[in-house]
Amino acid sequence: MDQINIEDNPGGSHSRLENLGEPPRGKDAGISLAWGEGWPTYFGTVLQQIKGTAAFGIPNVGDIDYTDIKDVNFTYSLESQTGGNSLGEDNELSVMRILWDYFDSADDAGDSFTGDDIAVWENLDLADATTLSSTYLGLPAGLPITRLAKIGCILSEHRVAPDPTAQPDRRVAPMTPPTFQWWRSLQQKR
Repeated sequence: MDQINIEDNPGGSHSRLENLGEPPRGKDAGISLAWGEGWPTYFGTVLQQIKGTAAFGIPNVGDIDYTDIKDVNFTYSLESQTGGNSLGEDNELSVMRILWDYFDSADDAGDSFTGDDIAVWENLDLADATTLSSTYLGLPAGLPITRLAKIGCILSEHRVAPDPTAQPDRRVAPMTPPTFQWWRSLQQKR
């Protein structure tokens, strides 16, 4: 992160299950901390995928889960909400999962966006991204609207962007825009 100037982590005690922008930290420190913790997990996981480390047969190496067996003994997935839910841009799980969805080829619900590790790396470097928001500004450079919509689906899945609550009415000219709603919690959405 330091090498390509995308590091501004304020550090401090935290949990992967919290919105780091809430008091006492505040939004700016929270989104920087979430980025500073989430990006390294994404990067390490992608590097293991690219290098094919699963072939070594070492437990927890080369998969798409983050596993800590030393400190607390937990596992969470970069591909799904297993091990904790994404909670927005000031949550390290959201950061790593959004970056993972930019990279991976899995056709998740609505986010069939497939990038590649080089494109993600180059765009992060060009944007000098130190938060997820600044990452977003760098990643979609020059993409067609259909690909941008797929990025929007990724952001919505991880509580960084609102979910559409009503589809546009295509029968009415001019077409009515969709409506959106923010969800305060996963329970409210269900």
